[in-house]
Amino acid sequence: MGLQDKDNSGTVKAAIIGGIFAIIAGTIGGIFLIMNTIVDIKVNQATTVPISETQNQWEVIQSVFNKELENNSDYWQEITLVSNLNFSSDLEIKLGMESIGANIIVLSSVQNSEGVWWKDKRMEIACEEGTLGIHFRDGTTEEMTFDNDDNRPEMPVIGGKTNCQIIVKFNQFAKNIQIFQSDMLIFNISPKNIGDFPEGLFPNGTILNIKLTSAPKEGNTISSAKLNELSIYAPIDE
Repeated sequence: MGLQDKDNSGTVKAAIIGGIFAIIAGTIGGIFLIMNTIVDIKVNQATTVPISETQNQWEVIQSVFNKELENNSDYWQEITLVSNLNFSSDLEIKLGMESIGANIIVLSSVQNSEGVWWKDKRMEIACEEGTLGIHFRDGTTEEMTFDNDDNRPEMPVIGGKTNCQIIVKFNQFAKNIQIFQSDMLIFNISPKNIGDFPEGLFPNGTILNIKLTSAPKEGNTISSAKLNELSIYAPIDE
């Protein structure tokens, strides 16, 4: 074999070895690509999280969108959003509304047969004047059983409208109630400590109704509200 034949042989061997390494590198790269794809899929699946920070998965059981109420009268006006809502464990309500004047979300647990408004047991969430008011009535007196008027959380005012974006959390029977704004706890209370609610706000596990109410006009001020969203969440039964 001559020198040229040896050189050609060496070149062929080098080409073969190089090809083998190229195939190995390509295979390894493909494996990493597949692994990364699998990881990406798992991460994307994991980003689907419940509204609550607990380990339970939650589902929407009822939603109301884009309801408007304007009150140009001398009397309170109301519209019913939800009726006879039953829940057996925890419950969360996502509320988004814009308000001019005084507008209140009312959650009632007992409606008296006499038709006397203040004898209903209920919780009121008032979105007004850049604040969030929380009131409770236990039906024993015309006066509020509780109000937070001395320490109302501030709500943003955009274009002259109070913008209330909150999440209300109830444990079973609403023995404890929390309100969050942008993941920050802004209100926490146990109804049994403030009035005749020994077994919670909803002792039978039923919200009789949820209403949007609007105050009568006052001078040149006409109360109006736009309910962008009222979504109610409950844990999925396992």
